[in-house]
Amino acid sequence: MIIAAFAVRADEAYICLKAGFAREIDAVTRAVQEFQTAGICTDCTVNIVAGPDEYLFGEEKAMLEVIEGKPPLPRWFPPYVH
Repeated sequence: MIIAAFAVRADEAYICLKAGFAREIDAVTRAVQEFQTAGICTDCTVNIVAGPDEYLFGEEKAMLEVIEGKPPLPRWFPPYVH
């Protein structure tokens, strides 16, 4: 993900994991820090979001809701449709 963000010159990137995956969240956080310490994608903010355990992975509209602090329910339309 961080390589893709670097390739497209993204300003921000999001990684969403279930909050119950504490070890995995710590590992991903360390990995992002190591990449950025190595000088890879230092101009991109990587946000690691701990979502609720009932979050439906693969449902990107529900992920947007989780990022915004709302319940993990799918939106009716993707943001670009409005």
